[in-house]
Amino acid sequence: MISRLVLVLIATLPAAAAYGQDAAPASTAPTITRANSQVYAGFGGQRLQYTEVIEGYFGDSEIGKQYDASVGASWQGDLLRIHDVYVRGQAWFARGKTAYTGFLQYSSGAVVPFDSSTDVESTDYLLRLGKGLGNPAEGMIMPFIDVGRHRWVRDSSRSDPYGYLEVYKHADVDVGLMAQGCLSERLVGTIEISAGSTFASQIGVPSQQVSAGLKHERLFGAALSFDYAILRRLHARIEYRQTDFRYGRSKVFDTTLGPAYEPDSLSYQGVAMITLGYGL
Repeated sequence: MISRLVLVLIATLPAAAAYGQDAAPASTAPTITRANSQVYAGFGGQRLQYTEVIEGYFGDSEIGKQYDASVGASWQGDLLRIHDVYVRGQAWFARGKTAYTGFLQYSSGAVVPFDSSTDVESTDYLLRLGKGLGNPAEGMIMPFIDVGRHRWVRDSSRSDPYGYLEVYKHADVDVGLMAQGCLSERLVGTIEISAGSTFASQIGVPSQQVSAGLKHERLFGAALSFDYAILRRLHARIEYRQTDFRYGRSKVFDTTLGPAYEPDSLSYQGVAMITLGYGL
């Protein structure tokens, strides 16, 4: 559902910009308004670290880097007589490998360390609504609310004789603050911080017909970016984004190997990216 909303938002942002009352054209709009009103696409890398904790002790981990691509659109302007409304929709797609570090437990009960490689891919969606406060020609503070969706697929079946496919997913909502400043007539720096919670979190294991809910937990985000207007409508941006979130332990469920549960876990997702945008 959220992914469809992102696509609808991206498709309708140009219409929203045209509808905005007294919105200045891209050629004369203030520097921050221009930086915040564009469609864009980017490419970069992601570092993912996932760790399971069982009864307070290390259970296993997945750590690695993946390629990442992104598309999105944002718009800032006057809408329904409200000044400096900010709307944004963005999607990220990452794919690569992680290194698994954990343990194997044999039928005899013996536990031994075990390492392997895992194929992973992740998809993230973001919808943001904010309100700018300040002067878009100099600097602004923008409170915002985000709604997002995250899906992570890990498949160790190709490189691990004991491996299988797992799918983790959740939605999230958080509130935050975006501070922006004009470093020159063409360069805008942005710092973001946010905090919220996951919800509707689940793990699925198709081979074992498992679909279990995970407890909602806290989520934190932070980002730093610099947008440079190469031309009036052509923008280049570099950015780094970090998201930290947790999953709470699931209830006990049945598998083909007997009763099991998904333990507590914590994830760190860092994305570095270069994007090119076209001003609306």
